[in-house]
Amino acid sequence: MRWLCQRLQVSGSGFYDYFHRQPTESQKKRKKTAAYIVMQFKHLKGRMGYRKLYRYLVNKGIMVSLFQVRQALCDAELRSKVVTYYKKREHGHHTFPNVLEPIL
Repeated sequence: MRWLCQRLQVSGSGFYDYFHRQPTESQKKRKKTAAYIVMQFKHLKGRMGYRKLYRYLVNKGIMVSLFQVRQALCDAELRSKVVTYYKKREHGHHTFPNVLEPIL
């Protein structure tokens, strides 16, 4: 450990102080918010991407940023399901009435 601290140019006591540091209030809040975002994503069966999920949470009154939603889903390695909609096919060969025949 001493060798690693020397290579990183930090003191041993500084490293252990950082290692045993308690999480701050903002870190706790961020972690709790991320867990809520993941829970909502799973509740909605993964059909919403991060942009639509962000708007959904804002409409519910949850104060989150777009980056928070995106980061929470990336950290949990979650991706939305792509929903394909039925698109009615166009018929390529249209037949038009012969307008010239009555003239002849």
